[in-house]
Amino acid sequence: MLMKDQTEAAMQTYISLLEKEPDNFNILANLIELLRRAGKLEDGQKYIDNAEAKTQRSKMAGLNYCKGLYSRFNSEPQKALRSLNFARFDNFYGESAITNMVEIYLNPANDMIYSSILETDYGTTPENIAAAKELVEELKVKGCDTSIIECQILIATKQKANLEQAQK
Repeated sequence: MLMKDQTEAAMQTYISLLEKEPDNFNILANLIELLRRAGKLEDGQKYIDNAEAKTQRSKMAGLNYCKGLYSRFNSEPQKALRSLNFARFDNFYGESAITNMVEIYLNPANDMIYSSILETDYGTTPENIAAAKELVEELKVKGCDTSIIECQILIATKQKANLEQAQK
């Protein structure tokens, strides 16, 4: 459905699946992403609330991952980082949670950096860059390819030598 650009139909499919199993966090994460793309992100909160009411303690990482995604897309970076930090130690959600955390640290205002013409400070501080580097090391330990994220970190420093190194 998504490949045929049938976003509404895909959302309805996910919603019907969540009505049967509200704590299916893979479906919930996909729905949150679809709602964001469709400009209906605010609708996601009720599905998170339903999932939270039905979630067992053993599935809290999935719930926190979905909460983190929702907060990230809702321009609440601190709240997103707290939720994603809980999910980052999970075997299933950990890699994606860490990747989202790095992206938040590098672009906390969630601005479209690459489409901007004006020189603007996006709030990426040296502390953010250091935190992103630490998280990338965690990804490396998990065996993930971090080359693109490392280039993004180099670009975020805005130093000429790092920009040249990222270009290679």
